[in-house]
Amino acid sequence: MYLKYLLIENRDGLVRKIDFHPGLNLIVDDTQEGTEKTGNNVGKTTVLRLIDFCLGGAAGPIYTASDGSRNRKVKDFLEETEATVELCLVSTFADEKAHTVIAKRNFLKHGKALNLVNGKKHLPREYRDALQMAMWGVNTSSPRFEQIISHSIRINHTRHEQPLLTMGRGQDAMYETLYLYLFGLYEDSYGNKQELRKQLSKELAFKKRLERENATLSKLRAKKRRVEEAIRRQKEKKEALNANPDFEADLERRVLIKQELAQLALQKNNLELRYNLVQETLNAMNPKNIKADEEEVKALYQQAKAFGAKVHHTFKELLEFHKDMLVEKANFISSELPELNRALDFYEGRIADVRGEERELERKLQLSVSFETYEKINEDLFRLTQELGRLQAGIDQLEKVSEVITQKEENLKTIDETLFAPAYTKRIDDRLDEFNGFFSAVSRKMYGQDFTIGQEKVTSKEGKPCYKFRIDENGNFSDGVKKGEATCFDLAYVAFADKMGIPVLHFLLNDREELLHDNQLLKIAEIVGEQKNVQYVSSILRVKFPDGVDVDRYKVLSLSEDDKLFRI
Repeated sequence: MYLKYLLIENRDGLVRKIDFHPGLNLIVDDTQEGTEKTGNNVGKTTVLRLIDFCLGGAAGPIYTASDGSRNRKVKDFLEETEATVELCLVSTFADEKAHTVIAKRNFLKHGKALNLVNGKKHLPREYRDALQMAMWGVNTSSPRFEQIISHSIRINHTRHEQPLLTMGRGQDAMYETLYLYLFGLYEDSYGNKQELRKQLSKELAFKKRLERENATLSKLRAKKRRVEEAIRRQKEKKEALNANPDFEADLERRVLIKQELAQLALQKNNLELRYNLVQETLNAMNPKNIKADEEEVKALYQQAKAFGAKVHHTFKELLEFHKDMLVEKANFISSELPELNRALDFYEGRIADVRGEERELERKLQLSVSFETYEKINEDLFRLTQELGRLQAGIDQLEKVSEVITQKEENLKTIDETLFAPAYTKRIDDRLDEFNGFFSAVSRKMYGQDFTIGQEKVTSKEGKPCYKFRIDENGNFSDGVKKGEATCFDLAYVAFADKMGIPVLHFLLNDREELLHDNQLLKIAEIVGEQKNVQYVSSILRVKFPDGVDVDRYKVLSLSEDDKLFRI
């Protein structure tokens, strides 16, 4: 895929549109030498970072200087004006109907974030996969898309100083997977090696945490055996104490008897309360209390006559009537006593019978074991059973993770057995020979020397074998030559990948050309023109560009202190 254009817009409209062409593309800082203005921070490197951003890179470097300081003005402009960046990629410039991919992003967060591939919105974590699928029709998890394209984007100095370590000083296994892919030796099983190692590392960390929280598998199994033995002993003790075959039934009957006694006692108590109430009422009707009633009746009679009320009966007649009423009331109340006495006798007898049954059960139970002892055994069994369940869960979890670890280690071993067999090593060497044909051709044009890539088998930090790829220095390299290794590698790789049918970006981003010797810059322009299948995009100060090269011919953007990228 080639760069066609980069479009910067915000809510106010167009900010910049940069059209790219085949071959050499220069972002030129036209600040004049000898002026007070330095030409720093005009935005020439930012163009390259915006392209990287559209390919899934981070936004931070766009407004962060190499010393870590932030350009608040640029950050605020991008966020507050809702700036968007759109990158158009095409499969060729020769066909107007060529396969096209448009990537568009903004600098807002969360729900306002924009991550579009051909107009379809994606979550940030899905964006690179969607972009890779849109460009090449494939997705790779190992190596990842950003690893595959990393050598095409040499914006920071580390990617120049270590041409093959484009992802920083990562693990050897990661670079092994990356370069097996780049050299067309990628197979699913081998490509999964790095992913398997990541998964294995996670499983080992998980196992370590489980062992830290619980114990090792061997210790858990030993604890389980001890708990199982304790359960067996408690069960034997329980069986030995159960001399009475009806022990548990008797225990249950004992509980029922206690409940029945409580119910009988309540009912008897209610009857006694009723009986006492009747007796108290009858006692209130004794002759002494009746005499008091006669005095009260007499007082009421005389009071009624004093008020002039017509009384049709004599006091004696009224008193007789009162006495008759009391006698009838007493007779009615006392008629309940026989039934209450019979009920009380019944409950007293029943309580006595049940208490007798209780005493017999207590005697039988005491011959076996006390209730408290039996309950203690059951409590211990319950506690031990819970502990056994916890231990078994821990064992199951550790056994499962150990099984997963073993399987992944076996898979890695199988991969390594094939990967490090003499036949596969020869296959790698043969493929490197093919690449070195392109690499040497470019380096000879650039420096008159042959650069080559070699491999060696090493042991990684994890103690595993892996291939390590290196640039062989066939002669004495000056600093300028070493700094050009990355450019030679990248130009050679595009030609190699096209021949092998390996998906590749047909553009290279470079921000270090000021460090190269004048003659090397001229050679890059010449090689890029001859190779025809690569765009070389570089930011450069006009005053640093060598004589003999028509800058305006290759220029795609001119910037200066008076006309910065974002025009702010």
